[in-house]
Amino acid sequence: PLARLAGAAEAFGTGDDHVALPEAGPREVIAVSRALDRMRNRVRRLIDDRTQMLAAISHDLRTPITRLRLRAEFIDDDHTRIMTLRDLDQMNALVEAALSFVRDGQGGASSARTLIDLASVVQTVCDGFSDVGADVFVTQSRHVLVRGKPDELERAITNLVDNAVKYGGGARLSMEQTPRGVRIVVGDTGPGIPEAERDAMLQPFVRGDRARNLNDASGFGLGLSIVLAIVEAHDGWLTLTNRPEGGLSAAIELPLAAAIPAEPAETRIAAAAE
Repeated sequence: PLARLAGAAEAFGTGDDHVALPEAGPREVIAVSRALDRMRNRVRRLIDDRTQMLAAISHDLRTPITRLRLRAEFIDDDHTRIMTLRDLDQMNALVEAALSFVRDGQGGASSARTLIDLASVVQTVCDGFSDVGADVFVTQSRHVLVRGKPDELERAITNLVDNAVKYGGGARLSMEQTPRGVRIVVGDTGPGIPEAERDAMLQPFVRGDRARNLNDASGFGLGLSIVLAIVEAHDGWLTLTNRPEGGLSAAIELPLAAAIPAEPAETRIAAAAE
């Protein structure tokens, strides 16, 4: 019973957080089991309520933003019109980012998964950036199968490459085999992330360009949070390390399609150098 109780506690908050709690055993274990079950239900309700509220607010903001944009088109003063439209575009981008964060944070684990050729997803992302002139290419690839949702994994890799292009001017992608599965590494030659800030960078609405004000910001600090949500939903690990030669190396490690036992959730996020 204690082993089952520990397993249920470890699984809570991951892709398999409905592990059955022990219903037999010593009286004390049963009491703890029932308390844990009540706690799980309270936490789920709290998360669901806040998620639904954020999704509703973000969705309902679209209508007034659209109306304001239509009215702004009739402003006579050119400078005022341009600045107003710019602010509305930024508001709309924040709404879309918030909705994306909610979707990727909630839907990945429960959605149906398929077999994916990960190399094809990586190449698709690379081609998309190359087509618009970005300095992005794959240096090493290998065809392996993982189980998941291709659109979500593509979004996660795209976010990492977008950060590399934004802060480092380009990105180099590589795939390598690991004891736990396969690792996708996105490297750049930018300023990297100070070691003391790596944990914070994985939190929502935290940006690496905190010194800039929102008027000049090109993001809202949700990119890495979305990546982390997707990776965790696919039983993977996200690692951020500063490269010795300069720049940041962001790595997504995923288990292969064959069943591989998952490690505890706290070991999946390696925000410090390995």
